[in-house]
Amino acid sequence: MTLLDPRCSLAEHSSLIGYLMGVAAVAQAIDEMALDTSRGSDCTADDFVYVLVGVASLGRAIENLAGSVVVAAPHPSPSPPQRWLR
Repeated sequence: MTLLDPRCSLAEHSSLIGYLMGVAAVAQAIDEMALDTSRGSDCTADDFVYVLVGVASLGRAIENLAGSVVVAAPHPSPSPPQRWLR
């Protein structure tokens, strides 16, 4: 898909936030693979490894843009009754 795509319906279904979330998810997967101690290699890094490092760095930058996210409890306790409810 390009910015000048003549099919308008494709542009309506695109989501920049979705793309950023996808890059961040791929970056987390790359970090998990990099931290796996059972995988090891004696060969030197090639261009593909540098691409993975770049994607991981981009994912960290996207996560920094998002800032800290507060995750709600799965079953939040009810709030105390307000004065106007009495």
